[in-house]
Amino acid sequence: MSIIFGLGWLIPLWAGKTQSLTLQSAVDLALAKNPNVQSNRLSVTQGEAALHHSQAAWQPTLSAGTQLGHEQSLNSEAYQTSWGANLALVKQWNRATSTQVNVQQHLVQALRAETVTSEEELIASVSVAYIQALRDSSLVTLQLDNAGTQELKLAQVLALIHAGTIAPGDSLQQQAALAQSRLAVVQAQVAYQNSLANLSALLGLDVIPSQISLQAIAPNHLVNVASFDPTQHSSDTVNNLAAQAQQERILAAQASLLAAKQGYWPTFQVGATLATTTPLLTNPSTSTNKGSSQSLQLQAQIKVPIFDQQDRAYQVTSAKIALETAQLNLKKTSQEQTNTTSIADRQVLSAQKNLQAAQLSENAAKQSFLDIQGRYQSGSLSLMDLKTSESDARDAARTRIIAEYTLWDAYLNWSVAHHQIRQVWQTLAED
Repeated sequence: MSIIFGLGWLIPLWAGKTQSLTLQSAVDLALAKNPNVQSNRLSVTQGEAALHHSQAAWQPTLSAGTQLGHEQSLNSEAYQTSWGANLALVKQWNRATSTQVNVQQHLVQALRAETVTSEEELIASVSVAYIQALRDSSLVTLQLDNAGTQELKLAQVLALIHAGTIAPGDSLQQQAALAQSRLAVVQAQVAYQNSLANLSALLGLDVIPSQISLQAIAPNHLVNVASFDPTQHSSDTVNNLAAQAQQERILAAQASLLAAKQGYWPTFQVGATLATTTPLLTNPSTSTNKGSSQSLQLQAQIKVPIFDQQDRAYQVTSAKIALETAQLNLKKTSQEQTNTTSIADRQVLSAQKNLQAAQLSENAAKQSFLDIQGRYQSGSLSLMDLKTSESDARDAARTRIIAEYTLWDAYLNWSVAHHQIRQVWQTLAED
């Protein structure tokens, strides 16, 4: 079943033809255009580049150079202009270098977890907005049906008045009911347009196209959610990506602290340089070497930091603060996770009970209306009794619709709290 809406908004892409906007296509569009998600993905790419850069510090450095020189003796007429080239291979070891690789590895893992978390939050927001739009669309349909019923009843009343069966004053009550139903339609349409505006903002659209339909969720999914027991999943191992990200940041901070302390350690460096020199112009009368020459230079160095103690002390202090901050954030995230899952469980159970009560109330209101309608037709009850019963049945239907989508909201919030929104979204998108 699809629900068509028209708001007078036009986008050329959809002009002249109705397009279906499924929950899956809505989520895909949001993920592709959301700036926060895109920024997090770029942060992962940047972190991976930093990781590769830190890993490259372990690799030997190969460099080549060339030079052109002129040498003139101050005590004689000897001079020489020469061209040279060299090739150097250098390798250095420092414990802090390997530790920095660990830092970047943990930071990349944290960024990846945070990116997935932001994607899940967006999926949840789009899913909730989509379902709220479906809810408001259902309420528009309900009010339109009621307005059509009131118009039909007014025509029937006017026909009875024209036949002389009832007094002309009896139409006033039906006219008031019709006016009220039309006002309810306008109010429902305004609420629906607001829901669509919220959905379009999440999708990165300025407006929602007029020629488009939202796909309603299959009824069997509501049956499954209504019978779903959230308490059976509360003790499961939760894939808490936010906590994982904080754990990785703690490990990164610990590695940073170690790297700062290792900055006091010496750096070992070995290298080899191969050089060749070729004379280009010499004084023949004084020169004794007219040919090219080659040399190989081997180097071994130990560099010990002496005068940067203040900078190292600052790095150690900063790393300690970062570690304490990450530990506090993990504690905060864990507490929030416990509270959020507990609240989400209770909300699902409460929404399920409210839906059951709303369904029973709607069935009772329908039965009462049918009974009163029969008694009204037999003349034992007044038109006011019939109108009151009809209004009660309509309100009960509206309450049931709201209860259904309130349960969907609670279920989606539960799936976010337990980090299962992707599975839920994929299940809903299958139909």
